[in-house]
Amino acid sequence: MNEAMLIPKEYGLGTLSDCFARCPDTSFEVTKGSIVYKTKSRSDYWFGNYMVSSSPVTLKSLPLIRAEWLQNFANEKGILWQIVEWEIPYNGLMPDVSNVAKAFNANVDIRMVRLARSADFQFQTSLANRASDFELIKVENETQYQSALMIALADHKAAPDAGTTADFIEWRLDQRRQSANLGNGNWWLLMHQGVPVATCGLFFSQDGLKARFREVTTHPKWRRRGFATLLCGLLAQHCFKLGQVEEMIIVSEPDSTADKIYNKLGFMAVSCQIALIAEPTFSQLN
Repeated sequence: MNEAMLIPKEYGLGTLSDCFARCPDTSFEVTKGSIVYKTKSRSDYWFGNYMVSSSPVTLKSLPLIRAEWLQNFANEKGILWQIVEWEIPYNGLMPDVSNVAKAFNANVDIRMVRLARSADFQFQTSLANRASDFELIKVENETQYQSALMIALADHKAAPDAGTTADFIEWRLDQRRQSANLGNGNWWLLMHQGVPVATCGLFFSQDGLKARFREVTTHPKWRRRGFATLLCGLLAQHCFKLGQVEEMIIVSEPDSTADKIYNKLGFMAVSCQIALIAEPTFSQLN
């Protein structure tokens, strides 16, 4: 079934791409006013068990959000966070939802949704000149998969306070591999002089017109050399040259190094995904 037919337009490109680029273990259901994601195999998956509102969450709508959360998650055991998300167009200013977060007794997580269109995308000459020193490899065998896993685990080890576990990193990459095996996309490696230096996934909507990057990661040893920029640029160029993909979507933390890379590549900011994240013990949703 085509996800684009299931997700109403008011949810935005970020939400649509979250749907078609999700883990195979993560199910979703479109209700009257929200999308409900559930990942029964991982109660510790931040964005595997959450709710997306079709409209911005406000102090006025909080009781309705609370009722819908209880309806969908009251019987779910072991979920570590209560997360409600919504998406709004980006107007050049970061949204302020501090009052709602306070009422929700939650932290706020805001992500920038960026878009590149085939008609507008131009691969930078400086990157193209470097590309001859690198090789872009589609992950197709166990050795290549282990190389991608090695980069992901090294990245995790370099950021021990990120709130994830090595077990989760391995599970998520295995989920991405399963999704690729189902024909939903591919996982990629960037090789430099025969050494795997960066990795990411690229997944497609069922009509093949939209593509979403996932987990763009550079090995800590090879950071600050432009490898992530090159990886994303080469992949975007590759997909646009094939002719079917019209839009490429990437989501990142605003003003982060990654976000600046995507802006430099020509990915334009189109919307913000806002999430309220609360611990169940203290959340006002219960």
